[in-house]
Formats: sequence, C-alpha cells, structure tokens
Amino acid sequence: PVQSMNGVWWGSSDGASGGALTGHGESISNVSQGTFLTTAPTGCPDPAYSSSPATGTINIGTTAVSTPISTNINITEGGNADLWVKLAGGSLATALTGTNAADFTVLGSFPLHVTQSSSQTITVQCTPSATGTRTASLTLETTASLLPTGNNQKIYNLQCNTPAGAGRSEERR
Repeated sequence: PVQSMNGVWWGSSDGASGGALTGHGESISNVSQGTFLTTAPTGCPDPAYSSSPATGTINIGTTAVSTPISTNINITEGGNADLWVKLAGGSLATALTGTNAADFTVLGSFPLHVTQSSSQTITVQCTPSATGTRTASLTLETTASLLPTGNNQKIYNLQCNTPAGAGRSEERR
C-alpha cells in the first residue's frame, strides 16, 4: 500500500516497488519506491514563491552604530494555491546565521500565510553593533517548489554598513 503521496515521493511498507497511484485526478503507474516525481500531478495545488527584492544579496543601507535601519521584502504567491512561509528551523536563532546575525532581526509574524495571487510584506532590520559592513543570511522555508527540481528554501544575504566615525552620538562627543 502507498505510504504517502505529497507530490514528492511514494513507497510501500513492505519495500516492494511499482504499483499504481491515483491522486488529484491523475493516475501515476509503475513508480518505483523512492522515485522522485519531477512534476506535480495535473490538478494538484502548486503554490509559487517570488519576492521583491529577489533572493540574493540585499543591502539594507548605511546607518550609525546602534541606529536601526530596515527594508521590506514583499513575498508574492504566483501559483494556484496558498503559500506558507516560515523561518528556517522555526526561529530567528536558526533562520538568521552568519558573522553578524545578532545585528539583524525580522519583524512580522510567522508562519506567514500568503493567499493565492496575493502578497505579504516582512521587514528586515539591521541595528549594527560596530562600524564596517555587517552581514548575515536569512533563510525562509516555503510550501512552494517541494518537488526535487525546486527548492523550498529561500536565502537572502543581508548587509548593512556603518562608516568609521558613525558611532553612537554619545561616543562622538
């Protein structure tokens, strides 16, 4: 019997391979245990993730030490199903990594529910603890692209800058 079919893989409890599988109106035949599907069966809900700015490096800007600066990431669902977005590992401590991760935070409630064909905004904030370029990575996990040809982790490389001499106002007196 089929153990699971979540659009990614299936297998039988006795380790046998092959068989027929029907789900979301499409029949899938002769799939071996552990075989990965490369496309969602016809009719299956399939959320799609996009963001502005896109994944990659986001320069939040320049600010003084201990002075917060922020930017927004607009997340859009572009497929045919609701999209869920959460912090990787379930917390800021696991989603924000890197040399200066403690200088960054994400403002908003998670998991984030983005309904079909709509958008939600999260705010990323940097409060630099020292001068120079501060960096961290933010990893979000989504319900989009769970098939092996996709990637459900979205990584943003964050940075903010504090020029030398741009310390706290009390330090400059």
